[in-house]
Amino acid sequence: MPNPTTRTFTFSQPLSIFGLEAEPVVFNTVNITLEFYNGDDLVGSITHDLRGLAGARLFAALATDGDVFTKAVLTTTDPTGFGTAQYRYALAQAQTVPEPSTLALIAMGPLGFGYQQLRRRVKVL
Repeated sequence: MPNPTTRTFTFSQPLSIFGLEAEPVVFNTVNITLEFYNGDDLVGSITHDLRGLAGARLFAALATDGDVFTKAVLTTTDPTGFGTAQYRYALAQAQTVPEPSTLALIAMGPLGFGYQQLRRRVKVL
């Protein structure tokens, strides 16, 4: 089986962190790139020139500014390919939106306090 020149990782859930170690399988220097996607939108990439059999190199990223990773693509132009290991990831935190009734209850507190203060200021003669 030939070594891959492209490997695509499609995640079943959005990730906030993804990383792996990659190493070329030849002795010469090889360019390897890991691209991070949110859907079809490229949100970042990492490129290293790696010397074959000199040890694997870490490719890792943290999603920022509300982005997440749904896919990552690892590529090299060298036909001999690369090897990968030591995968790392963290699931993205779901954004929770409060229910309207919760917002109404939260708003009632300050409104009730204000009404109470207003009643204390008004004096009946």
